[in-house]
Amino acid sequence: MILYEKKYKETGKEYAYRILKDNIMSLELKPGELLSESDLSEKLNISRTPIREVLMKLKNEHLIEVKPQSGTYVSLMDSKIIDEAIFMRSTRSYIYEIYYRKRSFKRSLRIFSRGFIYRIRKKSICTKVIM
Repeated sequence: MILYEKKYKETGKEYAYRILKDNIMSLELKPGELLSESDLSEKLNISRTPIREVLMKLKNEHLIEVKPQSGTYVSLMDSKIIDEAIFMRSTRSYIYEIYYRKRSFKRSLRIFSRGFIYRIRKKSICTKVIM
């Protein structure tokens, strides 16, 4: 498990949540790995009560599974959730791409039209002077 420094004015509960969630999301804590309240308390140097509260919060987010009389485990990866996340991410990136292309196209058009109008004005001035 990777431990980070505690941030300024961060409570023990917030610190434990940040550390555990980051380690689960980065797969430092492997799916199916056993989590012990006493080990976590010792490693994070905080009491067991904030650890218990954090574990309940992570359980509500479906990141861990609490099995009575057995222990607390990092949740196994659900292929449906992974597929949904991949779909959402690709959709979001597609929407951003369309937005920025449209924005870039409008900007390019604006710059082109300014230059075009400038050339027309310059040409008409030159034409008037010559005539």
